[in-house]
Amino acid sequence: MGLTLSTSLALIENQAEAQLCETLKKGKMISRKQKEENNMKKFGLVLAGGLAAIILLSTLGPMLGLLISLAILYFIYKQFLKAESTGWKITLGIIGVIFLMASISNAPAIIGLVAAYILYLVVKNWNASKQAVIKEESDPFVNFEKQWNELKNY
Repeated sequence: MGLTLSTSLALIENQAEAQLCETLKKGKMISRKQKEENNMKKFGLVLAGGLAAIILLSTLGPMLGLLISLAILYFIYKQFLKAESTGWKITLGIIGVIFLMASISNAPAIIGLVAAYILYLVVKNWNASKQAVIKEESDPFVNFEKQWNELKNY
């Protein structure tokens, strides 16, 4: 059990080399360039997400107004179809046109809906970018084995 300093250092180096080879085989090593690209992608996602969040917050009022006016317009339309008297249909038609104009005036809410969708995409891509990059082996024997196994499946 008389380990000397040089043999213990050699053991540590061998263990570190084995761990490095293991991580390379699993494809978890990410180069500096890939890290920088990942950071730039994250910055772009933060920028797009922040802008989409600001637009979404600024259009919450028109979105609420559009929702309410369209709901009222829907119920007026249903009552219009059920109405039997001509005077009542004319009254419901006038009220319906007024609420249709109110709905049209809340058209910026559509921009808010687009901003909400963009915010959804940003969150979805943010979570997707956490996955490790898998490197393909350039060893011809490994590629041969992989191709041979694919041919066996056919």
